[in-house]
Amino acid sequence: MKNYDQFVRLMRILGEVFDKDVSDDLLKIYWRLMKSHTDENFAESVQIHLQEGTYFPRPAELIRYMSSMPVDRIRYEQNKRLEHDETTPTTTTERLPAPERVQGHLEVLRGVIGIEGNGLDSQDDNQAEH
Repeated sequence: MKNYDQFVRLMRILGEVFDKDVSDDLLKIYWRLMKSHTDENFAESVQIHLQEGTYFPRPAELIRYMSSMPVDRIRYEQNKRLEHDETTPTTTTERLPAPERVQGHLEVLRGVIGIEGNGLDSQDDNQAEH
């Protein structure tokens, strides 16, 4: 999430509807837990809860709504991996695929599109023949 003002407005709406005081501390807690989701999906989860909920939503309820939304689920998983990567000490080379794997993928692609070698040799041969 990027739009903190919208987030606060939606949380205050939830507070009004479900008769809950939305304190600054509560906002900080919810923001920290929701910020890996999109603004749009958070707004949609609030809408769903306003229609289906009977009490002020717990963070897990809103996250559950958002996690069922395909685009947000992908972004949420990506953000969780990024957070994990930031806390896990790794070197740049550990994140790169092994050269053998890359070469293997390139060989498969060359076979699929009918290029032999690195693709440059056949062009040079064709130009030399003409």
